[in-house]
Amino acid sequence: MLTRMEMKQRAKDAMKNASTHPVLVFLVYLVITLAMTGIINFITQSIMVGISLGSSMADSNAVSIGAALMMVPVSLILSLIPFAITSILATGLTAYYLKTIRHQ
Repeated sequence: MLTRMEMKQRAKDAMKNASTHPVLVFLVYLVITLAMTGIINFITQSIMVGISLGSSMADSNAVSIGAALMMVPVSLILSLIPFAITSILATGLTAYYLKTIRHQ
């Protein structure tokens, strides 16, 4: 029967010997980034079309100005979300590649 220390050592050895494929890691990063950007762009455009349709049905210019002003924070917030996530993923990808180059 294996002791706890032997099992830990076997797990560490298995992790050291495991090989990852940098191209596959990059493709996963690319798919995540493109999917997230596409979803956010779709949501932003849907919201803006809804706001512009709502303001075009109204008769006054004040409603259309208010709708235009409402689009700015919505699009800003929705563009900051993918930027933050992409920045975090890019930092992790860079760290991964640096460790891969150093053979760590």
